[in-house]
Amino acid sequence: MSQVGGSRVALITNQFDAMRAFYAGRLGFTELETWDRPRARGIILQGPGAFRLELLDATREEPPLDPGPPTMRAHLVLELDDLAGWYQNQRGESAPTEETSWGGKVVLLEDPDGTPVWLRQATC
Repeated sequence: MSQVGGSRVALITNQFDAMRAFYAGRLGFTELETWDRPRARGIILQGPGAFRLELLDATREEPPLDPGPPTMRAHLVLELDDLAGWYQNQRGESAPTEETSWGGKVVLLEDPDGTPVWLRQATC
């Protein structure tokens, strides 16, 4: 699988600043990328080894995200440099991509347990 930027686990939170302080401050994760726009705020952190964590501010997403209970706040993000090509190769069909407000393309799938799996290609 061709990847760009590194795949990661993403957590949706209503306590963005406290979560950032916990992972970056208390646990010492390194900040790799941040964004703070009117309709989206988040950060990608490098943890131990190859572990990466993305934190998304649920209150700033458009439309606002409902984090639900802690067991429902995580999803997987697979970064791809050619989302349409990868999807066609794996699934044998055209990718039902959606354009995002931040200049990317995404496809949302669910694993058998219902965990969201986002296939993502940045276009900016």
